[in-house]
Amino acid sequence: MLTNEENEYLCRVGSGTPSVLGMMGLALGDRGGEIGFVVARAAWGKGYATEALRAVLDAALATPELHRV
Repeated sequence: MLTNEENEYLCRVGSGTPSVLGMMGLALGDRGGEIGFVVARAAWGKGYATEALRAVLDAALATPELHRV
């Protein structure tokens, strides 16, 4: 996971390949957060976005100043 002061990003690379399958980001705002994502068409329907969303939500919910996502 990559972070800066305002956003966190999660990027998934396929096993056995240098290809990026997609990325998901959490933008922190005034007491809330917004999640955005992009998934490569070849990775659709394989559960990668669901897996990434769980990780991003875990990180978001562990942030004390965040009241909603």
